[in-house]
Amino acid sequence: LDARAIQRAIDAAQLRGRALFVPAGVYLINETLRVRPNFRTSGGDNYGQPGDGAHNSSVRILGEGMELSVLQAHPPSPSAPLHSILAFDKAEGGDNSEMQEVSQLFLKAGREPSNATGTPVSGQLGLAMYGIFAPGICRSRFSSIHVYGASEVAVVMEGWCNRIDNCNLESSGSAIRVGDDDNANNVDIVDNIIEGIAGTGIVVGGGMNVRIQGNVIEGW
Repeated sequence: LDARAIQRAIDAAQLRGRALFVPAGVYLINETLRVRPNFRTSGGDNYGQPGDGAHNSSVRILGEGMELSVLQAHPPSPSAPLHSILAFDKAEGGDNSEMQEVSQLFLKAGREPSNATGTPVSGQLGLAMYGIFAPGICRSRFSSIHVYGASEVAVVMEGWCNRIDNCNLESSGSAIRVGDDDNANNVDIVDNIIEGIAGTGIVVGGGMNVRIQGNVIEGW
């Protein structure tokens, strides 16, 4: 199981202001990976610990390819799915997390069917409810990401000055949700492939200057 090792790498990248590169491979994610923006900026052995003196720490998480660097949801039990594979927490005081980037990753919340007909079988979908869950994020970009099998929404990105582009999103719920608790202001949703969804392709809960362009949407 790889979640704790990757979590330590995310924390270290944030603390040092470095990008995190995820080499090609399949990584079993048994608990939600979190980008935690609050880090103490001085003193002692407080490496990676949120608390007093915290600041908003941005991070770039980059894979080797959207079909090559695979984060496979692996909950302890299929009946108790992960909340999400990757989550962005809000900063202390409810401030939005800013200047985040995720690119060239495959987030698998399910497993491809293995029977001859290609029909999904029990336990293969919905191993996580969300691929990426970012309820308060600004000035950030999710690009060239493949999300497969999320039971609720493939990508939740709520905030302003954000961009989702060139992603391949497959979900048994909806594909993209922007603007729910926070308005979606100045958001670009462009050139994504949305397929195999049972819910709504793109949900915009509220906001202004939301550009939706060049997306391909196919349901079941």
